[in-house]
Order: sequence, then structure tokens, then C-alpha cells
Amino acid sequence: MLGYEAWHLGMTADEPSHLAAGYAWWLGSDVLQPSDTPPLTRIVSGWVPRAMRIAVRRDSAAWRDRDAYSIGADMVGDLSPERARRLLFLARLPFIAFPLLIAFLLWRWGGELFGEGIGLGLAACALLEPAILEHGALIDRTYPRRSVRCG
Repeated sequence: MLGYEAWHLGMTADEPSHLAAGYAWWLGSDVLQPSDTPPLTRIVSGWVPRAMRIAVRRDSAAWRDRDAYSIGADMVGDLSPERARRLLFLARLPFIAFPLLIAFLLWRWGGELFGEGIGLGLAACALLEPAILEHGALIDRTYPRRSVRCG
């Protein structure tokens, strides 16, 4: 199911900036703003644009301003729709391992502590948890977003 979502879901607002930040990390230019993409997300998602040899305009105003959102939008916007879909899918694919690893660990530890049936139930609950179902196939932050007070 997560593989299906990784292919069929549209691009979220943050994914181009995560791709740009990850790509910059792999290029040794990890200075993009905002710097809210965790290192693991950069490492896991950044190798795909590098392997696909996606062009980054280093002479653009976005690169000079170190704006990950604009760089990511330019990076993806310069691609054909087919190549953009492939880039997004391949960059999302490694993130599917994280929910599966969580379910495996809950099954394993729950089985050792409380018995095989409880471990299986814990793994099933984890895989049916809404946040995992919604975000398990996306290039997303690996920590909760900070709330911002208005007014």
C-alpha cells in the first residue's frame, strides 16, 4: 500500500525543499534555508537527484539566497512530468522502510515481552496508525513540527 501511495500521491509542499536540501548535502553544499530538514532525511532523499543527475542552477537568485523551497521548485519544474514522477517515487521509496522497521520492532519486542500474539497485534496497530498510513510514503520531517503562536 505504501508503495502504491509513493507512486500515486501528488507532491507535497515540502518535498521539493527536502529534495533540494538532500541534494545539496550530497554535493557538499549543505547550507540551504530553512535548515529544518533533519540530516537523516537529507541523506536518505538526496542521493536520488544525484544519481539521476538532476541539474541545479547554481547561478540563480534562489541558490544565492540559499532558498531550499525555490531551488526545489526550480529543480523539479525543469523536469518532464515523467522524470519528475520518477524522481519523487525513487526519493520516497527508502522512507517506506521506516514504518516497516517500526512494525518489525514492535512485533519483535512485543513478542519477546508479552507473547507472539501481542507482538503481532502491536505490529498491526502500528501499521494501521493514521500518521504512518498518511506519511509513511512521503519525504517528510522525521520529527513533529513546532507549533507557532499567532497573536
